[in-house]
Amino acid sequence: MNETEVPCLLSHDDEAYTYNHKVNRLSAIQEHFMILRAIENGVPEKRIATTLNVDVECIRRKADLLDGICPEVAVLLKDKKTTAGAFREIKRAKPMRQIEIAELMVSSHNYSVDYSKCLIAATPPEQLID
Repeated sequence: MNETEVPCLLSHDDEAYTYNHKVNRLSAIQEHFMILRAIENGVPEKRIATTLNVDVECIRRKADLLDGICPEVAVLLKDKKTTAGAFREIKRAKPMRQIEIAELMVSSHNYSVDYSKCLIAATPPEQLID
């Protein structure tokens, strides 16, 4: 660009504080809705996958994230760091049990796959989907 001088910001940052601390991360549900919106606006799945450097099947799984999840659970977990694996486990339960599981996850601040597997394991068979 043939510039000889450019404005710069200098930071003598403290190791205890990094700028990555201020990065906003998307929840799995937010990512799901963004992918759905892109697809609805005509962006092909292949282009989304190429842009995000993932395979098309990954995009399809993210687009289908809430299939089988009752709306109340989506509302409870929409801004939480719940993983796609946890949602796969929650889908194994009937809607009322899904809500109970989501409430337990929120109250314990634990959104991991392992915790959701434990909650499913503790679920009576009649509250599970075949």
